[in-house]
Amino acid sequence: MDDLVGKQIGQYLVQERIGDGGMATVYRGLQESIGREVAIKVIDSKLASQDPAWLDRFYREVQIAAQLPHPHIVPIYDYGEFDGLPYTVMALLEGGTLADYIQEHGPLSIEDTIELLRPLTSALDFAHEEGIVHRDLKPANILFDRQGNLYLGDFGLARSNDSTRLTASGSAMGTPAYMAPDWQQGDLTAAADIYSLGVCIYEMLAGQVPYDGGNVMQVIMAHVNEAVPDIRSVRSDLPEGVHWVIAAAMAKAPDRRYTDARTLLGDLEMLLTDPNQASAVAQREPQETYHYPNGWMRSILQAAEDTLGTDQLQSVLVQAGLAHYVDEFPPQNNRKAIPFEEVSALLYTIYGIYGSRGARSVGRWAGRRSHYRGLADYKAMAKMSQALMARAPDDETRVRIGLTVFAKFYNNRSDQRVEFDETDDHYVWRILRCPVCWMKQANEPLGFLVLGVLEGALEWATGQTYRMVEHQCIAQGDPYGEFLIDKTPLEETE
Repeated sequence: MDDLVGKQIGQYLVQERIGDGGMATVYRGLQESIGREVAIKVIDSKLASQDPAWLDRFYREVQIAAQLPHPHIVPIYDYGEFDGLPYTVMALLEGGTLADYIQEHGPLSIEDTIELLRPLTSALDFAHEEGIVHRDLKPANILFDRQGNLYLGDFGLARSNDSTRLTASGSAMGTPAYMAPDWQQGDLTAAADIYSLGVCIYEMLAGQVPYDGGNVMQVIMAHVNEAVPDIRSVRSDLPEGVHWVIAAAMAKAPDRRYTDARTLLGDLEMLLTDPNQASAVAQREPQETYHYPNGWMRSILQAAEDTLGTDQLQSVLVQAGLAHYVDEFPPQNNRKAIPFEEVSALLYTIYGIYGSRGARSVGRWAGRRSHYRGLADYKAMAKMSQALMARAPDDETRVRIGLTVFAKFYNNRSDQRVEFDETDDHYVWRILRCPVCWMKQANEPLGFLVLGVLEGALEWATGQTYRMVEHQCIAQGDPYGEFLIDKTPLEETE
């Protein structure tokens, strides 16, 4: 982009170049009509030329952002085009960013963190109440004026293709270090901003982000799969409850996060005045039962209907105490809403009526179906997994990587608890909390659904078939379910 210093952009005289980024250059300007200094953000013309719809979207979002009158949101004064370059005019803030402050001063005290969160959470909640999702909340977008007052900036302007962000069809997908797992599902809500706020709080207190892998993809996968690191591992002076506040903000499932920023702030303020309230924070949302995703249960029911027929399935549902699914299956979404008891009741009733053979047919087909249905629901994560496995030097390493990621995925997307292990001859898939045989007893293993899922996953990852056997089952009284998978594909053993 050519330097615009000295140029006249409408009523603004460009005076000085004060910042550069992948999507824009920022200039100090003078609004000559009233003698006001302003910041002029000039967008790289390539963004608009690469995607004709981008410019319309950009202006639409600027108009929305300009209608957020809040004392702690950066005010937008004007916007337009100059020589084909889109630009916005906003308040000039010269006190630096929160990112600058953390880099210069290191970790903040809990008192200073709360002091900064008061205006920040107020601004964020105001935007959410107006129906606006920020989408790129991070310390670099939290600014200060010369008096130290805090402002939240870049609402709706975070669509870029610079190297620190991910893009899809010209639209930004957030900054990876602060990106909620629900980015991959596309339809973002305010919960994505709450997640990013949790990351910001972690960084304010630790001086570093919670996930900082070797490359962008590793960071994204960490947000999807890894538990939230305990802030006390780097800040042992903090009350225990601070970890629970951050963990609640950064819950993998959007509906498990704080519903608003003010409640999060209230919990931190409570911990500051009474550190012994940690248990109250940790138990804010007690887990009374374990749940399975709606869409996964729907896949099981559809597979059962394909195998047994509609009339037979309806009879099974009535006998299993699941008559509410006769007229309508659960919705096709990933909300965890199906109690484990319902999953086991369905499969155990099929087992009781049709025996091992019928349960095996339904279970394995349902397992394979739910795996491939999941690929459609989690396209971004599937692509990331494929990219990780593509780097593996051989099938054995590829399977090891795939099953490790798969176990973390299951642990985060449902209330199952799964471990991956291996011996010299086998990969080991171990289920510590199993919905298939939840609170049931049997004289033989009942994990047919799991076998189907594993078969589908290995076929998808390698294009090959592996012999596997259910070695232990909780329904038989074993401490956990365990599946042994031969490391050598069937094609190579025949």
